[in-house]
Amino acid sequence: MLCSGGGGRVDYGALRYFHEFWPSDNTDPVVRVPMQWDYSYFFPPMSIVSHVTHSGQSPAALCVQRRDERALRHGPRFDQALSPEDRAICEGAISAYKRIREVTQLGDLYRLERPHEAARGALSFVSSDRSRAVLFVFQLQDAKALPVRPEGLDGAMRYVLRELNPPPGRASLSQEGKSFTGEELMRAGILPPCEKALEACVIELSR
Repeated sequence: MLCSGGGGRVDYGALRYFHEFWPSDNTDPVVRVPMQWDYSYFFPPMSIVSHVTHSGQSPAALCVQRRDERALRHGPRFDQALSPEDRAICEGAISAYKRIREVTQLGDLYRLERPHEAARGALSFVSSDRSRAVLFVFQLQDAKALPVRPEGLDGAMRYVLRELNPPPGRASLSQEGKSFTGEELMRAGILPPCEKALEACVIELSR
């Protein structure tokens, strides 16, 4: 990992010698989500490192769950001593990452909702054969949950929705386990169970 200078040496020349780089020493998720969104215009998401750390004034459990979702795009790294609750969330994040890493590392990226000066951000990855997709929703401010409309799906294919590693105590995905065509999902959207700041969800779409 190339991390010298907190992102000061990020360039394609350096990626000849390193597999991944560290964009910034700022790990606050409210800052990090739009930062990594911008980086994705220039570098593949699988090359961007995101550690799970304590940063800012957010409750620890929310921070860990929120940052796990951000890190799941390329693989989570955990840097702090964990409470049993946080450890369980992190273990779930690692299992979820192993389940979806082929899609998030090698699939096509779709930027769905820009997180800059917005209540939330959303993006998805779709496998090359369009049989699988993973939707990420990052709630940055308190706001009513609204549907997120994925892109790039096969309109005729049916997808089953499943939220990965949901945090304890939060409402579950209303469409959990249900099957929809790609056309239905791209038209009507998926309603994420996130309304409070620092909540997030990862939703797998598979046949």
